[in-house]
Amino acid sequence: MKKFARQQNIHYDKNANKKDIFSELLTRILEDTSNEAKEFIERFHRIRKEIIRTTIENPEELIKWFYEEQGIRRFDAANRFFLVLIDSKNLEDSWKLKRNKKLLHGKINEFLDNNKEMDFEKLKISFNWQDKTYTTYATILFIIKD
Repeated sequence: MKKFARQQNIHYDKNANKKDIFSELLTRILEDTSNEAKEFIERFHRIRKEIIRTTIENPEELIKWFYEEQGIRRFDAANRFFLVLIDSKNLEDSWKLKRNKKLLHGKINEFLDNNKEMDFEKLKISFNWQDKTYTTYATILFIIKD
């Protein structure tokens, strides 16, 4: 996004934090009416959807990443059931789905009902954290709002 902004002379606050830069660039590029901006946004969304699809098909890498990227104060190798919320119409607002109790309740119960006879050995995962290898059990549920 930064490269595209430079190429298109789109100005943004270079001193802001990464999250704010991302948000500002996305807004500015979305507001740009040029064909280049429209093509960039289409490509950007296509790539993001492909990453999501690939991650859903092979979630082990994301699970490891969740464990390995914990801060030192929050580190824990305990068993985990991760929920990943995806608003496919507006990825930036996916976090807001945590307030949608009806959606969450339905999807979590459906997952649990369909996995009563879960083979926990298939959930075993090893990850590295501060030069030490940990083994735990974890699974992930992707909750997608179309």
